[in-house]
Amino acid sequence: LVINDRKEMDGLIPLVSPFYKLLTTLYDTGKSNALMRAYWAAAGAVLPSLMEGLPVVLIEAMALGRPVLASRVAGIPELVEEGQAGYLFTPSDWDDLARRLGALLDARARWPQMGRAGRDRVEAEFRSDHAAARMARLFRDDPD
Repeated sequence: LVINDRKEMDGLIPLVSPFYKLLTTLYDTGKSNALMRAYWAAAGAVLPSLMEGLPVVLIEAMALGRPVLASRVAGIPELVEEGQAGYLFTPSDWDDLARRLGALLDARARWPQMGRAGRDRVEAEFRSDHAAARMARLFRDDPD
């Protein structure tokens, strides 16, 4: 399953065509509801980024109760607690990615538990009312 936006889709298709039999669907995120259909169809989410801040795609996947596998960069380890909502791997270490993907697949019986842990984490940290309360405290509290 590959999810991408239209501007990169045309360049992506030739790259993945040798592996097309392995792919379920190519989703264009520019189309209505494509991203949500992809999330609901997916068993989990893998984000092999080399650079990220706090990726919305992981927050969305976790909010929908999907276990995740992501590179250990920037804010990702703060979001994904190792072994709870998913697994982390060393960026650019594709052997580590393969090992961690194998571990995630072997943990299939734990996917519902991992999904709940991820959803609980997102609800605790990223609910709009919590974010608004944190923002209000920032403006209300005197830094001096």
